[in-house]
Amino acid sequence: MTKTVLVVDDDPTQRRLIQAVVEREGLAFAQAESGDVALNHLTTGGVADVILLDLNMPGLSGQDALKEMRARGFGQPVIVLTAAGGVDTVLAPSGLGACTLAILGCVRAGDHILVTDSVYEPTRYFCAGLLKNFGVDVDYYDPMVGAGIAALMKPNTTLVFCESPGSMTFEVQDIPAIAATAHARGALVAVD
Repeated sequence: MTKTVLVVDDDPTQRRLIQAVVEREGLAFAQAESGDVALNHLTTGGVADVILLDLNMPGLSGQDALKEMRARGFGQPVIVLTAAGGVDTVLAPSGLGACTLAILGCVRAGDHILVTDSVYEPTRYFCAGLLKNFGVDVDYYDPMVGAGIAALMKPNTTLVFCESPGSMTFEVQDIPAIAATAHARGALVAVD
């Protein structure tokens, strides 16, 4: 079954740009121009498997909309949008949002990614949960693997996600070796 992305943003241009990306990836698109409209969408049975939520909107702000969604029992994953400006700033999240955005921009159903075993725990939850639900295969690798990453890559590996230094364990990965190996096999590399 096709997953649905609900985009909540008061800017129609941003909604159209995001819609193009969502539909290109084979996902269903739903939209709301305010927090109030998003809540109405959800409470009337509208589908949303993941929500992209702008923080700065007139009326019910994104933050207040998120609080109300949680208070009403809606537990869908939410990626916060904090964009401001033109088309070159469609999304400018921080923290976990930046990691998930980077990963989502590089994968689609059927892809395989490699993620360092020392990754930030919420990023691991995202990979094990939402990515798995969207049909992306995730394997974790020893952060000290270096060029040995080649042995872990599959024909459908599209991304190697690094974190250096590692979260909590502070390993410093050999990013040049990992990047050279991944790029030689047509995969992208993202580093947190």
